[in-house]
Amino acid sequence: MHRFRWAPSHQPSASPTSSVDEEDCNSRVTPDWSHYRPLLLKHGYHLDTVGDVRAYYEHYWANQCHEGSSNSRSGLLSCKGYPCPDRLDDELCKDRGLPDSLFRGTQRPSGKKVIIKTVDSRSRELEVLLYLSTPACRRDAANHTIPALDFIIVREDHLAFIVLEEWSASLTHCTPSTSRAFLGAIRQCIEGLHFMHIHNIAHLDISFSNILTNHSGSYAYIDFELSRRFLPGETPLVKGIRGTELPPEIERGEASSAFKVDIWALGVTILRAYKASEVEVPHFKEFVRPLLHENPKMRPSAAAVLHAMERIYPEARPHKWNIGAPIN
Repeated sequence: MHRFRWAPSHQPSASPTSSVDEEDCNSRVTPDWSHYRPLLLKHGYHLDTVGDVRAYYEHYWANQCHEGSSNSRSGLLSCKGYPCPDRLDDELCKDRGLPDSLFRGTQRPSGKKVIIKTVDSRSRELEVLLYLSTPACRRDAANHTIPALDFIIVREDHLAFIVLEEWSASLTHCTPSTSRAFLGAIRQCIEGLHFMHIHNIAHLDISFSNILTNHSGSYAYIDFELSRRFLPGETPLVKGIRGTELPPEIERGEASSAFKVDIWALGVTILRAYKASEVEVPHFKEFVRPLLHENPKMRPSAAAVLHAMERIYPEARPHKWNIGAPIN
């Protein structure tokens, strides 16, 4: 077991070796969090306990009472699915709203809230996130992925713990309330996808729930479980993949460009965001329409979409919109 920080000599291969079942090593992992709790604490990461969650909701309940709310204390303590009542304060407290591969925690001594994700150490997801976390990628303002703070590898168990900043409220629940803020958010989604594509990475599961915000005007992609990083010169074809927003050719069982699959999913996602936002943006549906072309060869590249965005909606450029714009 050792702490892992990316270095070129340690970069994983582009795909699992033939001796490893690719489906197995790219499936979700369900670790025994209690078993790995000491290891994570050794590296400075405290997993949420019953006491932590109870203290949070006690504080929340006190504020509600101060504001005259009629909510009951027991109801607040059990919200979000936390099994807090009648348990010892030091017991781990799993958020039932998260998959078993994720756990909330705190970075010590900074106090920063984090999400710790477990993946197979041979998975494509780890490979992609390691690459996106290289210094060169992280310095690039076009990299709209949630920052990974740490990678802790347990090689003998084929596990990797990825420590991510805790962002919240996907586009489903947190859409910008002004047209300028909305366009700024959409531009980040497009620019982030363009960044991935120029680095030969296809996300392959772009959706409402996989784009989060930090509530300061920044939006970022998460969940690279289905993602692929293609080698230079490799044909980026995919077939029979699963995902939230799949284009018609994939639904028919045909092969398609992984990048054009992303374009379709992006189109569906930003159109849903537009309908949910209730803002008025002239010609936005016409702007999105080419992304949803039935023929994948007729869908524009991410670079072309970004260029069209800046041409049609110049107010979406970073220096034009307020990064702290109000959010619903």
